[in-house]
Amino acid sequence: MAKTRYEYNKKWRLKNPKKRGKGVERYYNRHKYTRMRYIKYSSADVKVIVTKMINGNRYTDPEIAILLGRSLRSIQMKRAHLKSGR
Repeated sequence: MAKTRYEYNKKWRLKNPKKRGKGVERYYNRHKYTRMRYIKYSSADVKVIVTKMINGNRYTDPEIAILLGRSLRSIQMKRAHLKSGR
């Protein structure tokens, strides 16, 4: 019998590697919407986000968010990522 919780967990992970992997996978699948790098934008969307222009008309961020079906924060984060070169 393991003396500490750490030792018990270590033994359990050695005996059940597949269960551990499935738990981690389930966690990441549940929270993957929060990871910005997995959100895909088309090249047209990126152009609109950077220039704030559609057909020669200038739009504000809330208007762009409504047109693209994204949140205002996601628009602002994407612009910041593009400006920083990420």
